[in-house]
Amino acid sequence: VRQATWSIIMDSVVPSDKGNYTCIVENKYGSINHTYQLDVVERSPHRPILQAGLPANKTVALGSNVEFVCKVYSDPQPHIQWLKH
Repeated sequence: VRQATWSIIMDSVVPSDKGNYTCIVENKYGSINHTYQLDVVERSPHRPILQAGLPANKTVALGSNVEFVCKVYSDPQPHIQWLKH
């Protein structure tokens, strides 16, 4: 059995790129296909949005490791920094 991964890469999409794209795979035993739908939305600049529930406060034992996760949704690319107060 061979596994192959194929992709289509579209740079700088525009509204006219919106539509259905179908991947068709065939061999001598038959064929399969899958259709993907692409929607193109206009950018709407807004302030960054934090994912609900994050970051969460932590209590850890002395000597333990700790990780804070700050997941942000933003357009344009945000500048993220951590500060200790």
